[in-house]
Amino acid sequence: MPTCVNKKKADSFIKQIDKLPFMKDPSKPSYQKWFDIKDTVLLKSFVQGCKQYLNYLPNEYKISSWVHVTNNKCVKKTDVYHVHNPNRAYALSGILYLNIPEKSSHTKFICDNKEFLLPKEPYCWFIFPSNLPHIPGVNNNTQKRYCLSADFWLSAKTKISSEFPIFELLVI
Repeated sequence: MPTCVNKKKADSFIKQIDKLPFMKDPSKPSYQKWFDIKDTVLLKSFVQGCKQYLNYLPNEYKISSWVHVTNNKCVKKTDVYHVHNPNRAYALSGILYLNIPEKSSHTKFICDNKEFLLPKEPYCWFIFPSNLPHIPGVNNNTQKRYCLSADFWLSAKTKISSEFPIFELLVI
């Protein structure tokens, strides 16, 4: 499975993330932090993954990114399936594990009433349709789990091609 960062680079990002405050927005989980991937290898690899997924890269697109930081002391439950960008038809999301401890579970998805888990593979993007219901994994370890998330959507000016592929999970 191709990787977009190595452990040394991931550890560097983790040091940056640890300095960031947790989100104060009550509609967001208390264990999330905004983490802007612009000007990093993460942005380039995420956009490349979205391009591969769509077999197309629009001239204008938007990206938002954040990170889940959890360990066994997190009090807010993560047992609710959710989607991203429900009003953006061609939106994609991505997950990249910067650190996934031994006693933590993977991100879980549901499709056609069947559940499946992402592989427990760090340092690579998992790209999927933003409207695919998913739930974060649970960390039962004292070591922190860092799960980077990003959304990609077309800007309002982008003309939609009629040749978009049927959606599937893409691992890059």
